[in-house]
Amino acid sequence: ATKSLMNMQLDWLLVWGEQTRRHALTYMKADPAKVITFGAAQFDVYRNPTAMSRQQFCAEHGMNPKSRILLYAGSNIIADEYKHLMMLEKAVEGGVLKNCSILYRPHPWGITADMARKILGQPWNSVFLDSSLKQHMQMLLDNPDAAAFPDYRKTRDVLFNIDATISPLSTIILESMICGKPPLCFHPINDDAPYYDQLA
Repeated sequence: ATKSLMNMQLDWLLVWGEQTRRHALTYMKADPAKVITFGAAQFDVYRNPTAMSRQQFCAEHGMNPKSRILLYAGSNIIADEYKHLMMLEKAVEGGVLKNCSILYRPHPWGITADMARKILGQPWNSVFLDSSLKQHMQMLLDNPDAAAFPDYRKTRDVLFNIDATISPLSTIILESMICGKPPLCFHPINDDAPYYDQLA
């Protein structure tokens, strides 16, 4: 329903599920004979659990395997993720989030070079960077247009080893639920991110 510029002169339109099929028919006026409920292929990887143990995962990220791991998943819609991570770190250090490590996984298309620079330059105590996307963050410092296409098996390794997810807006919220991990989606106010206000 958000793809207002889509050219409907299509041979076929593949949609995730029944809701997106209804959106295609109602809002896009697509031909029902050309709309196929296809599923979300990116989710197929979650049929099989990760082979990476919690011990291995935590060793790779420098985290204590006995702590609870809260994944902060970045969004492809720009928000002040540095500020959010600072708030989470203070919550851990202040005892609001007890025995907790924060794992930051930026959205591969949503983090800016400036945000990457601030996050990489901060001496974190309780925030750890997802090892599979840390190199992408470093690449952005020299090439702000660098693109990343992470391996979904790495995403699966993350989601099977964390305890919960928090994100301003990302498909990883659904993926967390698929993996049996509770997610929390929040509205980042005062972030100079007007798109979120349109969704509220």
